[in-house]
Amino acid sequence: MKTSLLALFSILTLALSSSANECSQYEAQFSGTVINVEKDFLDQNQVDCYFQISFTGYSTHALCPLDFSKVYGIKHLANSCSTIKEGSQMSGVLVEKDGYIYID
Repeated sequence: MKTSLLALFSILTLALSSSANECSQYEAQFSGTVINVEKDFLDQNQVDCYFQISFTGYSTHALCPLDFSKVYGIKHLANSCSTIKEGSQMSGVLVEKDGYIYID
């Protein structure tokens, strides 16, 4: 019985450790408040809006965690300036893939 439990534990440990090394992306669920909205006027017809998040909640993925230090204080590009308002609440999943961090 002890041998079979040890074998099962070894298999699970190996499976979890190999899965962690094969992450194609890293994730965390978050909630927070939109702060520091900035507009970047590229030309007369195009404006990019950037914002930061003041986090009130942050929970990393169990197998492929996105470390909080990678997202704290960074500026995010909004899909549209009309959708981002300073002080509004926001929640979702932060994803890091191919060197980019975005909100899914």
